[in-house]
Amino acid sequence: MQQAMGFTAWHWLHRLVYVSAALGVTHLWILTRADYRMPMLFAAALAALTVFRLGDALVHRR
Repeated sequence: MQQAMGFTAWHWLHRLVYVSAALGVTHLWILTRADYRMPMLFAAALAALTVFRLGDALVHRR
């Protein structure tokens, strides 16, 4: 699929996944009225994955 889409389109698709995940967590946060534990858990998981991905990209860039 990566070859069929081309590198640029594939790269943008992966960046849009991070944006859509953040919007999903924001949507869940807005819908939650009383108990914010689940949105906080998802936000923490997304933050951890994003930090891991950025750290991995920095290490491999060098």
